[in-house]
Amino acid sequence: MVEQHTKLSISSDIISLTSNTEVSNTNNNGLMDTDGTKLDYEYEENSDRYPTINDARQKMPNGQFRSTWNEKGVFFFTSLGFTTGLQGICVFPVLCEMNGGAAFLFCTVVLYFVLGIPVFLVESGLGQLSRQSPAVLFPKLCPLLSGLGVCMCWSSVVLSISEACLLSWSVLYIYKSADCDLPWAHYHNYTGMTSSAKYFTGEVLGVSAGLEIFGNIQGSLVIGLAITWSIVAACLATGIRHTGKLCYVITPVIFLVAGILLVRGLFLWSENVSQSVSPDWSSLADLTVWLAAGCYVFHSLNLGLGCLTAISSHNKHTTNLLRDAVLVCLFHFVWGVMMWLAYVCLVADYRATNLFPKNITGGPWIAFVVFARGLAALPHGIVFSLAMYIMVFFVGVGTLIGTVLMIVSTFIDVFPKLHGRRGPVTICVCTALFLIGLPLTSQAGFHIQLLLSYYSVNWPLLLYSLCMVNAVSYCYGQKRYISDICSLSNTKLQETTVSHLVVLFTTIVPGLLVVLLFCSFYHTVSPPGGQTPYPSWAKAIGWLVSAVPAVFLPVGIILKVLHFSRKQNLVQSFKLLLRPDELWTETVSVHRSSSSCEKTTMTTPIIVDADKDFLFVPSVTSSDGNNNLSG
Repeated sequence: MVEQHTKLSISSDIISLTSNTEVSNTNNNGLMDTDGTKLDYEYEENSDRYPTINDARQKMPNGQFRSTWNEKGVFFFTSLGFTTGLQGICVFPVLCEMNGGAAFLFCTVVLYFVLGIPVFLVESGLGQLSRQSPAVLFPKLCPLLSGLGVCMCWSSVVLSISEACLLSWSVLYIYKSADCDLPWAHYHNYTGMTSSAKYFTGEVLGVSAGLEIFGNIQGSLVIGLAITWSIVAACLATGIRHTGKLCYVITPVIFLVAGILLVRGLFLWSENVSQSVSPDWSSLADLTVWLAAGCYVFHSLNLGLGCLTAISSHNKHTTNLLRDAVLVCLFHFVWGVMMWLAYVCLVADYRATNLFPKNITGGPWIAFVVFARGLAALPHGIVFSLAMYIMVFFVGVGTLIGTVLMIVSTFIDVFPKLHGRRGPVTICVCTALFLIGLPLTSQAGFHIQLLLSYYSVNWPLLLYSLCMVNAVSYCYGQKRYISDICSLSNTKLQETTVSHLVVLFTTIVPGLLVVLLFCSFYHTVSPPGGQTPYPSWAKAIGWLVSAVPAVFLPVGIILKVLHFSRKQNLVQSFKLLLRPDELWTETVSVHRSSSSCEKTTMTTPIIVDADKDFLFVPSVTSSDGNNNLSG
C-alpha cells in the first residue's frame, strides 16, 4: 500500500507522479506545452492530472516538462537551417578564390572532421542530455563556468542584431526584384563604380562618409527591419512545434534555390571559370590557408553561441545525434561548394573588368553587389534575382530562429515563472531587438554592421567553445560523454573509434581552438593591411561590445570562488567547482537510461481508482517483453 503523499514512479523517469501536485498548464480539454501551445494528442479521463507516455514533452532535471520536436527530422532541418548562414554566400567563395581554389576544399573537409563535427557534437549533445539552455546547464556541468551561458546569450543578441540588419537589406532587394526591371542593372552614376555597387551604397543604404556621420534614419530600412522581426516572431511565438514545421519548408527552399543558381551558372562555364576553380596544391603548405579554413568552419557553423544546445534541448532522448551531426556538416559543406561554384560562374566575366572590387575579403558586398551584378546580366535575370534574395532572407531567418530560440529559452529557464508564456516572451525579445537595431538603419548603419561583425562575433565565440569542450572533457569526463551520446543515438562504436574521439576531445580540438583564438585575437588587434579604418573611439566601442559578453565569464568565476571558499579552503573549493553537480549527473544518467525504454513506449494511460489509495496500471504487452507492467 502506498501512502497518499508518497512519490510514485514507474520505469525510472518514464513516469514520475506526485499525488498532491498537478502538472502545470493542463486542463480538462487537453495538455499544454511549456510554451503554452495545446498538444494535438487525445487523453483519457484523469489525463489533466497524470500525463501519459504519449505526451509530446519530456521531463527536465528541474522536474518540469519541456516540449519536444514533434517529428524525427525536425532537429536536423532546424539545426541545418541555423548553421547554413550567410557566410556560405559572403565569405566562402572569396576564401576559395584567395586560398588555392579547389585545394581549399581539402583543407575545409579536414577541419570539418577534426573541429566542426566534434564541437557540434559537444554543443548539441549537452542540450539533448540536459534538456536545458546553457545559462542553466553550465552551473551544473562545471560550477566554475557558471557565467558561460550568459556570455553565449549576450553574443547571440549581438549576432541577431547584425544578422537582422542584413535581412532588412534583402527585403528591399526582394521588393525591387519583384518589379519589372532591376534598378541596379542600369543605375546611373559618375563615380567609376558599377551600377550595382553605387545602387547598394547610394540608393539602398545612403552610406555616409564615415562612422562618425550618423545621418538620417532610412524609412525603407526600418520597414524592412520590422518585416524581418515580425516574421521571426511569428515563427517562434506559436511554439517550437510549429517552428519545426516551418523549418521543413525554409531549409529545403534554401538548397533548392542554391541548386537552381548553380545549374544556371554551369551554363556560363568558360576558361576563366576553369582557371578559378583549378586547385593550387602548393597552398596546402601555407599555414594561413589552414587557419582560414578553421575559422570558416567554426564561424560558418555558428558554433560557440550555445544555440545548438538550445535547439537540441527540445530533442527526444532517442534522437540519433551522431547521424544528425555528420549529416548537418555534410550538407553545410555541400551548400558552401554550391554557392562557390555559382559565384565563380556568375562573376567570371565581371572579374575580368577593371570595375571588379580589388582586395575584396567578403562580407555584404558579395551578396548585394557582386551577385546582384552577375544575376542582372542573365536573361530573365529578374526571376533569378528574386529567387536569390528570397534564399538570402530564408538563410538569415534560419539563423535568427536559432539565436532568438536561445535567448527566449534562457529567459524561460532562468525565470521559471515565465514557463507557459513563451509567446509573449518571444514577442518582447523580438521587439527589443528591433528597437536596439534601429541605429543600423541610419546612414552610418553599414559601418556599424561591419564594426559589430568584425569585433563582437569573432574571438569571443572561440573562447566560449574552448571552455565548453574543456568542461566536457575534464569535468564531466570525455569517455562518459561519448558513452552517453552513443547510448542516446543507439549506436555502438568500436574501441578504436572511441579512442580517436577521446584524443579529439582532449587534445586536438582544444589545441585548434587555442591556435584559432590567438590568431583571431591578434588579427583583431592588428588587422592586416588596415582593413578597419575606424577612428580610435570606434575601435574602443568595438572592443567594448565584444568584451561585455565575455566579462560574465570571469565575474562568474570570482563569485563562485568566493561563495565556495566560505566553507572550505581554496584548493577544496576549486576541486568542487571543477566537478559536476551530483544530483544533476544522476538525473542525466536516468534520462540516458530511459532512452532505451522510449523505443517501446507504454501508451496505456495511468488509472487511479478513486476507491483505492494505490496506483493501478493495466498490463501492457510488448513484443520484446520489456514493458510488462501490471497493477
